[in-house]
Amino acid sequence: MIFHKFKKDMPLTFKTLMKKPAALRRKAVLALGNKKDKKSFRLICEILKKDPSPVIRHEAAFLLGTTKNKTAIKFLTDSIFADESDIVVHESIEALGDLGFRTKDVENLLKCLCGNKNSFIKDTAEIALATLKL
Repeated sequence: MIFHKFKKDMPLTFKTLMKKPAALRRKAVLALGNKKDKKSFRLICEILKKDPSPVIRHEAAFLLGTTKNKTAIKFLTDSIFADESDIVVHESIEALGDLGFRTKDVENLLKCLCGNKNSFIKDTAEIALATLKL
């Protein structure tokens, strides 16, 4: 397991992760996705918001989409509006569809994004909206 790369007495926090190289942070994020506990969920949310690597933020967004946790909607929505990386925005949109919570706010956001000038974002929003309706 990836956590053996961290000292046993050192708690896994965002701060300890940031001291590690990107490849190890990515593996740690994926391992956190398998843990399915509240602490791991919160850490994945923090990684989505703060990690300097768009690749790792992308992985965090993907994992939030697999949680089926309604709280993830806020973090994914924040990412859609705030992240400068199209790949992170794309994955956050996709994750909203994968979460499966068909709220008015989620539907309205996805419908709005279907009109985005960026065809990558537009196509992702159309697919996410269709996924919600399955």
